[in-house]
Amino acid sequence: MSPKVKTRLVVRPELRVTPRLVLHARLLELDTVDTWQFLSHLSERHPVLEIALQDPFESRPRREPDLRRIYDGPPDPRVGYAEDEDRGDPVEASWISPQPGLWQRLEWQISLNFPEGTPEATIARAIVDHLGADGFLSVPPENLARSLGVKPEDVERVREVMVQHFDPPGVASRDILEFWRVWLAHHGLSEHPFTRFLQELTPDLLQDPEQLRSRVAMLPEEVARDIQVLLEHLPSDPASVYETERVEYVIPDVLYRLVEGELIVEVNEPWRGHFRISPRYRELYENPDLDPETRKFLRAQFQEVEDILDALAERRRRLMDLAHFIADHQKDFLMGKTPRPAPLSRQRAVEALGIPHSTLSRLLKQKYADTPVGIFPLRFFFPTPLAAGTVSEEDLRELILSILEEEDPARPYTDEEIASRLATYGVHLSRRSVAHYRKKFGIPPRAQRRKRGSKQGG
Repeated sequence: MSPKVKTRLVVRPELRVTPRLVLHARLLELDTVDTWQFLSHLSERHPVLEIALQDPFESRPRREPDLRRIYDGPPDPRVGYAEDEDRGDPVEASWISPQPGLWQRLEWQISLNFPEGTPEATIARAIVDHLGADGFLSVPPENLARSLGVKPEDVERVREVMVQHFDPPGVASRDILEFWRVWLAHHGLSEHPFTRFLQELTPDLLQDPEQLRSRVAMLPEEVARDIQVLLEHLPSDPASVYETERVEYVIPDVLYRLVEGELIVEVNEPWRGHFRISPRYRELYENPDLDPETRKFLRAQFQEVEDILDALAERRRRLMDLAHFIADHQKDFLMGKTPRPAPLSRQRAVEALGIPHSTLSRLLKQKYADTPVGIFPLRFFFPTPLAAGTVSEEDLRELILSILEEEDPARPYTDEEIASRLATYGVHLSRRSVAHYRKKFGIPPRAQRRKRGSKQGG
């Protein structure tokens, strides 16, 4: 008896990663500059892809455009000029986003460590006003105390907090010796031979490289070698840690503009309308006398270029959808009505846009938005919600700081007391969570706040 042979047709869905899908995913995660470079490289490999545009990101002098003004008012210095659409010229990129410098960082830290309106905050700002460009204190603390009408020990106590706990370490030091001792301790090098070596030196000796090398050469060979290596890497002054001569340029991918009170959304695409299939090769392809091999090659090239143009259109559509979603949910912030974005989860964006999380991550990666209130990463508009979505991390930070402004300097709040006061605002966090966020926000623990804030030193 022969066995029965049964046949059954099974249909299984299968997702295959094709070159076309890879291209679409790749373009989604690239920012404006990287997209331009990526397209430029593609044009070198595809002779039928024609670019009728010079590099829009090369530096060139600004010229007044010939365009119709949409509304009367002062031009926004952050926004580049756009030519009339009929002329097809690209948007000129001229957005600059400098990194925070030393003085801005010090102002932030004063607000964080000394409650506003207290004598300590006044002294700290006076110290900053008397810092040299190198970050060293340029006047004796006694002279500063005399001009402020306070005791020298009060100035010294505030200065010590800044030297030991501010960033960069050692700012407001009186000389390079004090700065180096603090810098070494901050980097866990308190036991390094150079730390002990500094105790035998004077500031004048450090200004004489020859004499300093002679003193180092008198030490045992191994110790001298370690000190010499460290000397080559030590910063010369506190301000050198945050030199801001090099400016980072940011080319926004999304533009938000206020026109007659309405928020207008644009996607920055300087290449739009300047990539096309070469008419010369298309004419060659339509020639009936073309040999089959060349025709086959051109057909494949045309298909690849069509995929590239489709991927660009997909990138634009996805970015535009995301930009409109952000505009709908963060309109008050974008129009300057609120100081920070409202809590917004990525899950809501995924559900509203109908895209997977991976696509959203690609759209947010390394992309920026130019808004009427500043330039921000797209990720900035999705602050992490806390306490069942009632408050963001930035709101929590401001709330904790406002609570700490009310504490008694002689008896600062514990993390548990901070948690109980947060509960009165409807934010319910455990003591451990409060400690976690306090450290994350750079807020000192109770013992350090007592030392800094107490006028009695206890």
